[in-house]
Amino acid sequence: MHAAHIDVKCYTIMPKPMSKLIRIVIQLPEDLKDQLDCLKQQGYTTSGFIRAMLERELQKPEFQPANGNGKPVAQRRS
Repeated sequence: MHAAHIDVKCYTIMPKPMSKLIRIVIQLPEDLKDQLDCLKQQGYTTSGFIRAMLERELQKPEFQPANGNGKPVAQRRS
């Protein structure tokens, strides 16, 4: 018995190019650091998780440009 041949084309998904990355240093309470360490066991990197979270949060309307010059304006929440 011959195995069936299936022609599968593989496509490389190219991520959108990132601008130059800069390094920041933040201080966290130990419990938050522990939670980030647990994410590593699920395959996340701390940098990747924080970067994705920031990108998601900064897409919200309160962080979108509102002053006409194209720069985001963060509004304080009351």
